[in-house]
Amino acid sequence: MNWYGMHFSAELTAQLAFYAFLALLVYSFFVPIKLDGLAQALRQRFCDLDSHVKAGVWGTGAIILFVFFVSGFEHCIDQNGCTNKIARLLEASPNEVGDALAGFAGALAFLWIIVTVLLQGKELAAQREELKLTRKESEKMAAALEAQAEVFRDEQKYRKEDRLKQFLDEQLQLLVEKMFFYRASVRIKLRLVGADLLTKEGYVEEPHDDEYIVRLFGRSKLEGTTDEALLEFSKNIQAIRDLIDDLPENWEVIWVSQYIHRVDEVIADFEKVEKRISELSESQISRLNRVRFMRTLQTLRKFRAAPFFPEAAQ
Repeated sequence: MNWYGMHFSAELTAQLAFYAFLALLVYSFFVPIKLDGLAQALRQRFCDLDSHVKAGVWGTGAIILFVFFVSGFEHCIDQNGCTNKIARLLEASPNEVGDALAGFAGALAFLWIIVTVLLQGKELAAQREELKLTRKESEKMAAALEAQAEVFRDEQKYRKEDRLKQFLDEQLQLLVEKMFFYRASVRIKLRLVGADLLTKEGYVEEPHDDEYIVRLFGRSKLEGTTDEALLEFSKNIQAIRDLIDDLPENWEVIWVSQYIHRVDEVIADFEKVEKRISELSESQISRLNRVRFMRTLQTLRKFRAAPFFPEAAQ
């Protein structure tokens, strides 16, 4: 084999290549290669490259070495003599030089097209994985937002219940205070001839010449808590209503206090709560049922529809 003017047999060339590779391997194992700063930077930069780019760099180096190796062989055209392919390329026409360079560039282009396709495939796989992660994060965020919205709804519900509880407490307390304040002013005097009228302690005074005075809101302060006071009032007002319903036909109202319209004020306060019953919680509705709230309101409305109220208005 004649390479760059040197004559080697094929067997000797193979042996030299094998021994050179073996010597380089042993030297690299026992004596680490010392690199200067530039070499270290290049090596670090090369190590940071993608594996496909590294393969492209190694492939480019292999193609260059292969071309360099092949160019060392002799090229004989005629009997005028033989020369190596590098020298023949330098003496060739521009068309032949272009063809040679095109072949070399085509090999490199094909190699890097493969590398580019592999890189794009890897990037697409990374993008798909990123989209999956993004979708998972979006689902987690949506779940977190839904949980936050649920907490917000619960908080709004609790706040509404607190406001309604405060409203209910204030209205019921106001009713008890009004009934205590109006207890001496809302009265009705009845006259009954030829019959006895049963008295209700605290609400119907003792008869005097067949005349009776009924106090709708009682004669004394309602005792106990607000709920206990309302329950007691409900029982007493119902008893008075039953008492009047059981009166014989020969009774008449001879006098109604000028403050009888205060019954309308109390009914209006009851109706304020009635309008918001649909907004109340189950526990608050149970509370109203315990104090007979709606039953008391219906009884007061019956009093308001009684004949003596129009007479009082006159």
